[in-house]
Amino acid sequence: KLITAMQYQPVTANGSGNEQYVATADFELGKVRTMFLEKRNKWVFDVRGAKDFTTKRKQYLKEGPAKMIELGEHKNYVRIVLTLRDGAKGKPVVAVDGNTLTIRWEA
Repeated sequence: KLITAMQYQPVTANGSGNEQYVATADFELGKVRTMFLEKRNKWVFDVRGAKDFTTKRKQYLKEGPAKMIELGEHKNYVRIVLTLRDGAKGKPVVAVDGNTLTIRWEA
């Protein structure tokens, strides 16, 4: 049960200016627990059932509200941590659709 990809996608449909991160897996995603670490400016997403990942543990980004994505494997779940840039605010909308997890900031 792998998290196979995690990537940033700017969404410019209808000039909305939304930004999102998409994680895909090779299995049907279930419950995702979300929490915000205010002092560290990080969003944490725990994906239940995932046991492994094939992308790098840390990925630095040039665009979007997050400057870094971290994937960490734990017992029975994978933790995705998005470290936000200074000035990035707001709560993301989290949606699970089959084997895809979408984390979207709406403008």
